[in-house]
Amino acid sequence: MSEKNNPTKEFHLEATRVHKKLLQSQEEKIEAILESDPERPIRERESDRVATLRQISELQKVLDVCLPYIRRIKSFVPKISDETVEAACYLLFCQVLQHFEAVFVLSAEGKSVPAGELTRAIGEALDLIVLFEVEGKNSSHLKKWFDGEIVENRKARDSAHRFMNEGRKDPLPVAELKARIYAGLSKYSHMSYAALLESIDVYERDFDWRRCAGFHYTNSGTLPFALEMMRSLITTLKQFYLSRDPEVFPALDKIHENCSALAV
Repeated sequence: MSEKNNPTKEFHLEATRVHKKLLQSQEEKIEAILESDPERPIRERESDRVATLRQISELQKVLDVCLPYIRRIKSFVPKISDETVEAACYLLFCQVLQHFEAVFVLSAEGKSVPAGELTRAIGEALDLIVLFEVEGKNSSHLKKWFDGEIVENRKARDSAHRFMNEGRKDPLPVAELKARIYAGLSKYSHMSYAALLESIDVYERDFDWRRCAGFHYTNSGTLPFALEMMRSLITTLKQFYLSRDPEVFPALDKIHENCSALAV
């Protein structure tokens, strides 16, 4: 696909243009707000901080109940140095767990940009697990991964697209949707201006030293997306256990149900 005909790229460029225009046009309005209500920034920050901590608490509870099912995967890995699908999935699931914990630590401090970078890593790990599960023990991508090479996320997206659309007359745009999400998260990893716009305090017209913007974006963006990643984690766990230990399905279904009921 050429640069000129890339709808995913254009989608994110347009979002950046809108954000920039808003930032540039709101100065007079901000001055009027601060003149009539100088404590508003601190009040909003505290409201976002409290909401952020509530979300973290709810998400941590879900992660805690997922932990035994992640640790249980070790029973399918006789040696940690085994180069099998199970060993790869075990290590990747463990990294997903630790990355979620790191996202919570950063979010509690209102650091939305570095937290956003970690959510991309969570998505990449889950995509690799699905890729290895779909392709099985003879996967060339699995061998490449164990050899220390990087498996492009596009390979995982394409594999998921084929798997999800197998037998469907009207294919779902799985690869396209995954590409859009991945591109959106990549802005954090590559320190794009689009990501750094989230680190500007619109009231101070400065870098977000007070974490007003950080807690706003953590509350409204980072953690709601982390909830979606948590649902993906549970779904991926179910896929792993499908052919190995289906007796855990009812418990994982209940965890997924409880997670889906959250309104963070």
